[in-house]
Amino acid sequence: MNSKTLTIGDLSLNVVYCLSGEFNPVVKIPNPRALQDRGPVSWTKPIQVTLNGFWMATTPVTQSVWRWVMHGNLGHSQLPEYAMSWPSADLFCVKLSALLHDSGQLELNQTVSLPTLMEREYAARAGCESNWFWEDDSDGVAAYFWNSGDLSRQQFHDVGLKKPNPWGLYDLYRMGDEWCMDDSSFIFEDKMYVNPVYCSNYNVDRKVTTGTSPKSFAQPLLVSSVDLNNEEGFDTTVRFVITDYERSMQKVTPVPLNTDPSLYLSSPESVDSSEQK
Repeated sequence: MNSKTLTIGDLSLNVVYCLSGEFNPVVKIPNPRALQDRGPVSWTKPIQVTLNGFWMATTPVTQSVWRWVMHGNLGHSQLPEYAMSWPSADLFCVKLSALLHDSGQLELNQTVSLPTLMEREYAARAGCESNWFWEDDSDGVAAYFWNSGDLSRQQFHDVGLKKPNPWGLYDLYRMGDEWCMDDSSFIFEDKMYVNPVYCSNYNVDRKVTTGTSPKSFAQPLLVSSVDLNNEEGFDTTVRFVITDYERSMQKVTPVPLNTDPSLYLSSPESVDSSEQK
């Protein structure tokens, strides 16, 4: 993968380029004729998502980088910055974008932002079509993320110490719930998507996180979990992307706050063989 190093002050920011492409996340799609046809409420099936190429930070943002960008203070911690709100994570991206533009490290049409849910998922899978991108690795899951064993010792660790995924991205799971750009109040439709984002006037109360926190008892899924509890929390972290394209705004449909996250993303094994064509 193509990679490069950006600098702010004496600090380095490593990013890798995620090539444009298509992938097929498995989602639940509501059946609009469920009552009329007495059919299933939803169908579980893959949809086609096409994304332009983008740069992504190889790790979650460290405390050192966060303090430099947000406060101008130099630090030396390689722990991920955590417990920030979504507006703070968004502001970090705005400030970092300005710093990189001022230093000539970004093109005029490039912007630093939070990733969309689909950008994050696409990068995490790294082109893998099996259940796990590490499935063929003899070292197993523990080689890629922390806290895979003893749940009583879950904690944050310095970034970049485990193995990366095939595209060079580290700490994709169990290193924090990474903020995404999207609102959580969306419902997928049975159609093709191109650079989608679900966002309605920065509805901060309902933002998506993904990646699985260090304290989560849930196993990471092939598809990322969607967190509907979007208050400022202990485990929230941030990983930025650099894009040169406009996202395609998608319709946001209000859903109850306590909606089961499985409404949105499902594992491939759950595809409904009886779905209507």
